[in-house]
Amino acid sequence: STSDLKMSGDSLVLWNAFITNTGNLTLEPSSASFDRYQYLSTSWGLTLPSTSFNNVRIGKAGTNGSDQNSGGFDVNGLSARGDLELYGGYMWLNGNFTTSATSGKGVLVKSTGTIDVSDGTSAARRQISVTGANSTAGVTIWSNADATGGGAVQIGNYTDVKTNGAPIYIGGGATASESSPTGYAESTEATYCSGLELGTLNVATDSVKIASSGGDITLKGKNNYNAASCPAIKAWSGLTVDS
Repeated sequence: STSDLKMSGDSLVLWNAFITNTGNLTLEPSSASFDRYQYLSTSWGLTLPSTSFNNVRIGKAGTNGSDQNSGGFDVNGLSARGDLELYGGYMWLNGNFTTSATSGKGVLVKSTGTIDVSDGTSAARRQISVTGANSTAGVTIWSNADATGGGAVQIGNYTDVKTNGAPIYIGGGATASESSPTGYAESTEATYCSGLELGTLNVATDSVKIASSGGDITLKGKNNYNAASCPAIKAWSGLTVDS
């Protein structure tokens, strides 16, 4: 179907669901936030089409980081032709998140906590990207959006973060009210003890590749967890950053 699909409920149990529309896709709580962790992935049998949706939104944006969805979720991957927006608490992103949009919000991942992008492989790299030609839409990976309690960002090995001339921002919130992030991804716990971690082990070439084709690239991390081998920004061997 080419129609839109909107599901609203404080807990969405999409057990063995198969979603095939190609219009807008919205999965959101009926209240401000999901009331428990959501498994929007194949771990609960959810299947999303390989063809793209139009605009995609998971969670509610609220008025700002203080009242956006703070319920966590995992999701296996999404493809859009317009805005691709994810709002949550802890997020585990296990797949490709891409849009072919030429303008708009691009790929926006906004979390009140930590964002974890799982590893790809050398044969099948993860893609977090805007592919539209000369697109002004960027990629924003924004942790600690409520500027309370911290929130790290971890980008797994064999991941490409790319735009076609638009900015890439990987960091966190400075205040809950800001409309664009200006702060740092902040570590607060042993599991994610670096504010921003790029890669998970040493790889000879392109463990993580961040490329903007001329757009600005901003990477900001802060260490609030005082432990050995836990810097503000931890970049494993093989990182490539190309603006």
